[in-house]
Amino acid sequence: MRIKIAKIKNKIKKKNGLLNFLAKNKSFTIFSIIFIFGFIIGSIVFKNSSENFSYKVSSLFLSNFEIRQSLNFFNLLTESTFSSFIFILVIFLIGLSAIGLTLIPSVVFLKGYCLGILQIFLCAKYGLKGFLFELLILLPGTFISSIATILMAKEAIKISNIFSSLLLNISPWQNNEKHMKSYLLKTGFVLILVVVSAFVDVFFNFLFLRFFSF
Repeated sequence: MRIKIAKIKNKIKKKNGLLNFLAKNKSFTIFSIIFIFGFIIGSIVFKNSSENFSYKVSSLFLSNFEIRQSLNFFNLLTESTFSSFIFILVIFLIGLSAIGLTLIPSVVFLKGYCLGILQIFLCAKYGLKGFLFELLILLPGTFISSIATILMAKEAIKISNIFSSLLLNISPWQNNEKHMKSYLLKTGFVLILVVVSAFVDVFFNFLFLRFFSF
């Protein structure tokens, strides 16, 4: 009886811990929801898409698959880094404007949307093989790069709000200079995550790609 009660208490603590994390990181939670929403919408769009759209997605995937097979370690690492970096760069630049609140969520949504289309395409066209390809090769690196994108969006919204306050003359720049330094520092951390995601992507690519053919 005591063991059961202890297990219940542990479950409650874990749930409370998760809720506390979500409450303390509202921006991260909101952007995670936006990302997941984009993923779901992308999945729905592909399911209801025309054959022409499905053919274009298939062509892009097969082209990317052939490139992955032909690239060496360094070139694949560069390609993987760039594909994640482009989202980070766009969010970073938007964060340096006063309109980040309206544009940054769209970029996060777009990343989830594209991944949703890819996921459903692989499962719908290739079944178990497509799912395993997603799970073993694409997901590890993509998961880390998606976290990096959400973290970048979280920081970009903060600095964008500061630029909005400057535009409206709510606060002087001197009071917010430290926030800009913090933004650059945290962007550096996000870029490290992007590089890590690229190394993970390359590692799993060389580990499992040889077992797949499309």
